[in-house]
Amino acid sequence: MGGALAGAAALAFLAGQHTLAGVIAGWCLAQAGLNALQASLSAAVPDHVPVGQRGTVICSDLQGLTRVHPASGSAARLNLIDPDHVVRDVNDIEADKDGGIWGGVIDRAAGARGDPIESWAPGPLFRVDRSGRVTVAAELQSPNGLGFSPDGQILYAVQSAHGVWAYDLGQDHSLRNGKLFARVDDPDKPDGPRGCDGLEVDAEGGIWVACVLSSELLRYRPDGTLDRRVPLPMMPTSLIFGGPDMGDIYVTGGDFWNPGKGGILRIRSDVPGKPSFKAEVWGA
Repeated sequence: MGGALAGAAALAFLAGQHTLAGVIAGWCLAQAGLNALQASLSAAVPDHVPVGQRGTVICSDLQGLTRVHPASGSAARLNLIDPDHVVRDVNDIEADKDGGIWGGVIDRAAGARGDPIESWAPGPLFRVDRSGRVTVAAELQSPNGLGFSPDGQILYAVQSAHGVWAYDLGQDHSLRNGKLFARVDDPDKPDGPRGCDGLEVDAEGGIWVACVLSSELLRYRPDGTLDRRVPLPMMPTSLIFGGPDMGDIYVTGGDFWNPGKGGILRIRSDVPGKPSFKAEVWGA
C-alpha cells in the first residue's frame, strides 16, 4: 500500500545486519525495482522485503514473490506450489520463526477504480513454507503490515481501514482466535481516519503502527492499550528497528499531495526493537 508514497514501503537489512548501511541498501534496492529490476518485479515496487538465511531478500509484487541477490542485482521468481494462484496482488510479507513467509492479498482492482477501502473484497492471509507450498490461513479485508510477537506465537496483521488484528499461531502454523486487537480508525472519533499501514513489534512486545493519513506512529502495549503517539513531519508508510542497540526506528514515507517526494526518517526509541526472523523458502 505504501509504495505510492515513498517509492518503497519497507526496508531490507542485508544478511540480517540491522545497520544504517542496511537501511540505505534496502532503500536503494526498492528504488532499483523501478529500473533494473522492473521487468522481474512485474513493474511493481516491493512492499516488504524479509531477509533470507543466505543474505537474499524476498520482495512481494503483483505476480507473487521474487528473490533478489543484492550483490549481483539478479532477481528470480520464487517457484511456489500454489494451485489456487493465491499469491498475486501481494501487499506486505513477513518471515516467521520457522522460516516461512506470511503475506496478505489486497483488492488492487478496487483500489485502481478508486473504490473506498472499506468496500474492498477480503483477501487471503497466506503462508509459504520452506518447500514453496502455499496455505491460506485466514481472510482479512485490506491486509497490510504484519509482525510477530517476540516469542513468535502471535501474528499481528494490519487491516488498513480499521486497525490491527491478532491471531494465535499454532504449531501447525494455523491461525486461531482472530480478534480486532486495536481499533485504530474509529469513525466516531473527531480526529478522523488515520490510515493504518506498516507494523513492527519491539522487544517488549509493543506493537507500532504507521498511520499514513494522520502522519504519526502509534505504539500499543501487548494488552491493546495505546501507549504513545509520535507525530511525524511526513506521511509514514512503514517502519523497522535498527542501529547498534536496535534503538533506532527507521520510517519510510512521503506526501500524498506531492508525488515523488519521500525519504527515510530516523528517530530514537527508549524501547529497543527485536531482530526479524529470516526466510528459508526455496533457498532464500
